[in-house]
Amino acid sequence: MSREKMTKHFGHAGPYFLPVIHVENKKAELSLRRSVDAGADGAFLISHSMGHRAFVEYAKVLADEFHDHLWLGINCLGLPSYGVREAIPSDHIRGIWADNGNIYENGPTPAAAMTTESLRGWNGLYFGGTAFKTQRRVDTNLLRDLATLAAVNMDVVCTSGPGTGSPPNVEKIRLLREGCGNHPLAIASGIDPENVGPFLPLADAFLVATGISESFDLLDAAKTKELAALIRAARKAG
Repeated sequence: MSREKMTKHFGHAGPYFLPVIHVENKKAELSLRRSVDAGADGAFLISHSMGHRAFVEYAKVLADEFHDHLWLGINCLGLPSYGVREAIPSDHIRGIWADNGNIYENGPTPAAAMTTESLRGWNGLYFGGTAFKTQRRVDTNLLRDLATLAAVNMDVVCTSGPGTGSPPNVEKIRLLREGCGNHPLAIASGIDPENVGPFLPLADAFLVATGISESFDLLDAAKTKELAALIRAARKAG
């Protein structure tokens, strides 16, 4: 897939800014409003404390409430495949993100991998974790081939730095970019207004929480606006 599917979803070319919102309480609604006010392209919802069913149900409520203002997806953290599929029937949940796409150098893990093929019939975007912080480390010389393989199995190849709040090495992103070719690539850790610059020409989407948050469960309005403006400026510059 080229970038055309993302363009159709968001109504314009990237790069895209997608704040990551921790759904632990009602502050999630305030974070979503701050995302809208900042001009974010969308947001991903994630929960570390809610049970699977409660999270999916609340995600549907938020997606229905904000669908006129914001593209919304859910993070599959802790959710088994049935939980992910339960979320899909809501027309307003447009994205699914798995920290571990189960794609490795020797191919996908068939029993575990969720791929665009297994999601056939759903018109959303699937972001699959590749060389992600939750997975084993991938040798640098294998990153290009890994990205090429991952691109066949997911709408957006989604990678990270070595840990939460830690940005990836620019060289890692450059190699993944080369392997992806014209296929979308997203970064999902460690990005903030101060360090985003070198990554703007390389990534199609930025999934950000720590770098724009005033607390674990609430986005910082000023930082969210600042990062949104930088990504928007890069988009206008082409």
